Amino acid sequence: MPETLAHITSDHPEFKLDRPSIATDKVVVFLPGISGGAFSDRFQPLVDACLTAGLAIARLNIWRDATDVEAKNLSEIYRDLGNITTHLHQEFPYMFGIGKSFGGAIMLLFPGVYMQKKVLWAPAVGVTEVGANVGAYMNAHLGSLQSLLDLEVDRAFLKDKSVPTLLIHGTADDNIPFSNSERLVSMLPNAKLFPIEGADHSYRNKVHEDAVIKASIDFLTVV
Repeated sequence: MPETLAHITSDHPEFKLDRPSIATDKVVVFLPGISGGAFSDRFQPLVDACLTAGLAIARLNIWRDATDVEAKNLSEIYRDLGNITTHLHQEFPYMFGIGKSFGGAIMLLFPGVYMQKKVLWAPAVGVTEVGANVGAYMNAHLGSLQSLLDLEVDRAFLKDKSVPTLLIHGTADDNIPFSNSERLVSMLPNAKLFPIEGADHSYRNKVHEDAVIKASIDFLTVV
């Protein structure tokens, strides 16, 4: 059953924590795309791979769908993500993040201190050389964005994002261009890009999905 932090947060965001059969001090925090569905079967292969690798995994349901995201601002999302990661850190001193699309954008932007590595699956955030506007959406509803790529980061904003980061992006993504992640990697101080040849935005092809998950787990578990 999903757990909540009703005693901490006003919106009572849910998270579902799966633990491997052997006790671990490492947890993967997973954020889905804008359509939500963190607890759906589509992410079960990721859960299984984490457990096989000896990692616990917490899937977060901070938003349920696009309408829910549009009604939120970044401050609210940061608050809920911060509360959950602080709670998890009491049990898991080693914490990694995986975010898909909009979840990848939030995982990149989030200023939390516990994440030791991050994996971003086709992160849905705009990139500009100068003119980051993230601060404008700390209290403004995200529904005021015409596109997720209108939420922009720049080189100055990213210069302090030094957590080891792997971006995974399909070369046939017609939702978030592959070139977007190429630009992000060029500005992040400690990041690399893993292209999935021919993959679309959602990695619906089983071969592509397996490649994404393997690359993610390999990056998180390498010492």
